[in-house]
This record gives sequence, structure tokens and C-alpha cells, in this order.
Amino acid sequence: MIEHPPDDGTAYPRTMIIESSSRCNFLCPLCLWTHNRHHGYLSAETYARFIEQAAPFLQRVCFAGRGEPTLNPRLAEILAISARSGVVTDLATNGSSLIRDGDALLDTGIDAVNVSIEADTADDFVRYRIRGDFDSVVEGMRRIALRKRQRGLDRPRLRTCSTIFGYNEDRLDRLREFFASLGFEEFIFKSAHLGHGQLEESEDSLRERWLPSNPRLRRSQFNEAAGPTAIHCSFLTQAHLLWNGDIGRCAIDHESMVVGNILEASFDEIWRGPRSLEVARTVVEGRFPKCASCTFSGRSRSESGRELYVL
Repeated sequence: MIEHPPDDGTAYPRTMIIESSSRCNFLCPLCLWTHNRHHGYLSAETYARFIEQAAPFLQRVCFAGRGEPTLNPRLAEILAISARSGVVTDLATNGSSLIRDGDALLDTGIDAVNVSIEADTADDFVRYRIRGDFDSVVEGMRRIALRKRQRGLDRPRLRTCSTIFGYNEDRLDRLREFFASLGFEEFIFKSAHLGHGQLEESEDSLRERWLPSNPRLRRSQFNEAAGPTAIHCSFLTQAHLLWNGDIGRCAIDHESMVVGNILEASFDEIWRGPRSLEVARTVVEGRFPKCASCTFSGRSRSESGRELYVL
């Protein structure tokens, strides 16, 4: 049985999403990065301060967030700091820099590289990975897998993370075979989220355009079936470090849900402080309006064991 921390938001986060870059070189239609109002890169000094304080209670960090992490010119240095801390460290990337940075990533000692890709042809790739280059991403994946084998490394684990859309829902086995042929070892499939990206469309239109026909593969179906009292938001067990040192408690709202800055206070002062506890209460008590329509992370606990993995 999975044990959960108290639902009052006071427990330290077990996992954190690290935003090393606020921008992306792709323009995926359902992504939130275009909502960012302030831009920059996480510094190695800021991350070192954070991880020194957070390492005792963290189980895992994932360099992801709204932007593409590999745009940060100091990413390899930051990842190495994270790996040395002993906290399990994953990188989520669109794969655009793997040809250039593959060996540098292997040198960092991180635990996993997750490439976000859900297609095995160039035509399908650009349906969602707008501005991306399928051939470059695939060649980068092939090269990092080859170099890992040549160097005899056990880690990082090489994973794909694929969003399930209507155009690929019946080809998941074929996608696994393709990614395996590139040398990748694990394959994650996750349901799409709606309503937070850059598209100026109604939710009904977005559902029709992007979601798979099988309702069991729709993340929004979980919320509709579970009802408002059964939703378990991941913010209770994870948080976000933004590029400028801000600590946030919501993946969707990077403004009103920011509870402090690691350059101005300790993590303990931030997480257990009055601002953080008030933010937690607004969600626990159902007073945060964005929760009502959120399909980004809210799911019923009873469904948390399903194959649909939410990064």
C-alpha cells in the first residue's frame, strides 16, 4: 500500500521540478512556457544553495519545468552538482541538443535522461513538436545510446516520455520498438493535459483535436470521474524551483503560488512559513480556482497505479 504524507501541505516535498531555463526552442501547442513573464537561466550557485538545504529530505529532482533545460549553458555543471548531492537526478529534454551535448550529459553522473518524443516519423513529429527537427533528435538519441554503451556506463537510464494523442494512441507498441531500436531502454506514456497552453481554442475544440479516442487514455477523464473531493494534487508531495530561485507550489501558476526565494531565505523558512501554509490551505480547502479545471496533475489516488505516468 502506498503511504501518503499529510494532506495539509506541511510535509517536505519528496520530489521537485527544477526549471533551469524559462524558454524553449520548440513551440508545442499545449505547453505552458509561453506564459512565462520573466526569463533567464538557473545559476549553478543558486542550485548549489538549494540542493545543500533540500538534499536531506528530497528523493528525486527532475530538470524539466516549462522551458528546455539544455538551453542553459551551465546545465552540465548544475547536473553534476545535483548528482554529487546523492539525490536521484533526472533530466527531461526535447532532445534537440543531444548531438552536441550527449557526452557532457553522460559525464554528469545523473540517473536518467528522458527524451520527450511521441512519433517515429518526421510528419508525425512536427504535428506537436513544432520547430523541432525529427532527424536531429533521433540521431542525437542514437548517439547518446551508442556512447553510453561504448563507455560501459550503467547510468543514466535512457527513457522516452511520450504524450498520448489521437494520432498515436493505436501505435504505442510500434513506438516502443522504434525507440528501442535507437538504444533507449525505458518507455513512458502519459496522458495529455488541456487548457494551459498557448492555443486560443475552447476546451471542447482542444479535446477533439488532441485527445485520444479511448477515454481511459485521457487525463481529464480522471477528474470528471473522480469528482472534486477525490482529486489528489501532486503539489502535496512536490514543488518547483524556478530559474531565479523562486520556490513554487503549483506547476500551472508561477506567480500567485510562489512562496519564497531560496536566495532570500532558507528552504525550511520558506516551506514552513505563513505564505506557504496559506497557499497550501487554499488548495486543500478547494479555494484555488484553477484547480477546478486543471488536468495537469490532479488525479484520484485510486488511479495512481495506472500505466499513465505523469512526469
